[in-house]
Amino acid sequence: MASIRKGVFTKIPKVMKERWWKFHCSNLIVYNRFSEQVFRAINRGKNKVSAYQIMEWVRWEIYMQTHGDEFRINNNWIPFYARLFMVYNPEHKDIFNLRSGKHVGHEQIPEKIS
Repeated sequence: MASIRKGVFTKIPKVMKERWWKFHCSNLIVYNRFSEQVFRAINRGKNKVSAYQIMEWVRWEIYMQTHGDEFRINNNWIPFYARLFMVYNPEHKDIFNLRSGKHVGHEQIPEKIS
């Protein structure tokens, strides 16, 4: 996780961050599809979108395009993808409503990933 600037997910246990980062690095298509759909909504004039709704679309698209072993995206990873989108696209930092939860803090999104 060296490429994510310290502070992005400050209140999340290290083991959870490491598991998500491993999944993310092995499945970049998930973020790419997620990001494409968020921009699609933005380009159609949406000011707020649901990260969960976007991820359900991503799941469906990947499911329809793959064969063999079942591909799964853990629901726990969805807030990570929302925050990552906001880090990469700070001009859209308000597109998602962030919530505090058991493992996800309501911290500020840093300006960029180093």
